[in-house]
Amino acid sequence: MNENPAIESNEPSPLVDPRTVDDPTLPRVLVIGDSISMNYHDAAKSALEGVANYHRIDDNGSSTAHGVENLRLWLGNYRDEGLGWNVIQFNHGLHDLKQPYDEAAGTWGAHQVPIEDYRKNLAREIQILKPTGAKLIWCTTTPVPNSSFGTYSRRQGEAAVYNEAAMEVISSHPEIQVNDLHALVSGHAAFDKWREGDNVHFQGPEQKVLGLAVADAIIEALK
Repeated sequence: MNENPAIESNEPSPLVDPRTVDDPTLPRVLVIGDSISMNYHDAAKSALEGVANYHRIDDNGSSTAHGVENLRLWLGNYRDEGLGWNVIQFNHGLHDLKQPYDEAAGTWGAHQVPIEDYRKNLAREIQILKPTGAKLIWCTTTPVPNSSFGTYSRRQGEAAVYNEAAMEVISSHPEIQVNDLHALVSGHAAFDKWREGDNVHFQGPEQKVLGLAVADAIIEALK
């Protein structure tokens, strides 16, 4: 599988002090996600220029277990003047659903984060996020185009299974907006070539389509 090890790095780190870079007249947006949010970061930020101060965590958001452990670090001192968040989009899934593959036996092992733990972790994250007062957006996990075998093994179709589990949690919080990037990638012609491979990451024009969808969801949340 053509994975980029640098993209997979998930060493947690705090955001730069946003008061040194933000336009104080604009709302503040935070995106929490894995390497897919790195892929669309530039396109989303560009689309929101003059609309919002767009921030993404500086590292890979990785799994829900990693998210629960590091969410407070990423949120920063949001109660301080100038550090509050107006919108937070969050996402986990592609790391949770990783499974080891035994080539000799042709069998898949346990998920990195079992699906019941995935539900519990998401519920815990929502508990941590709500006190920020931000409008929350849950972003569905983009598909695994075809099963991959190696260091970062993922099975085709598992993203849909984890998204279904996530929505069981999110549906209990009707105030949380849903940005369905899984549906977008599954049906948009821009991803036709991507769907032929097994790399979950996106390039060029694909990144722009995703970035615009993220910007649109954030603009909707800001209304």
